[in-house]
Amino acid sequence: MDYRRLMADGTALRGFVGMSRFSRVGPLLRLAGDARAELALERREDGEIVARGQFSAPMEAQCQRCLEWMALDIAGSFELVVRDPAVVRPAAQEGADEDDYIEVPDGRLGVFELIEDELLLACPMVPLHERGPCADHAALDVAREERHRPFAGLDALLGADGPGKD
Repeated sequence: MDYRRLMADGTALRGFVGMSRFSRVGPLLRLAGDARAELALERREDGEIVARGQFSAPMEAQCQRCLEWMALDIAGSFELVVRDPAVVRPAAQEGADEDDYIEVPDGRLGVFELIEDELLLACPMVPLHERGPCADHAALDVAREERHRPFAGLDALLGADGPGKD
């Protein structure tokens, strides 16, 4: 979509994005339904064009503890500066790179890719069940950590006056 045209129209995009539009979700994540998204472009006081939006999607992730699938409700919002390589930025803005931004080559804003990026960024890095099937596994992991101490007897072997003690 041409971001300049969307900016000139002043309309916000709202709707659902079908699961088939997302190509980078998987294999440890999958969509359980359509994503809901909203996107609007605005011009800030400093002259930068900003893409603001919200998204939500029902997803499933493979728990990294028990490897079973679990439901995730992913939601979030974003604010990204729109950077068009063809538009020369004023010198005052050249050093202002604190903002997250999205590049729009040829003036085209990839709306579906943007929503997919934000969905993936909102997913947990290591998905784990909070309670339920994994609760017993978590207790076993803690017990194993408490039992396994490979260097616990090292002080006794070296003695109180061992190497490095003067």
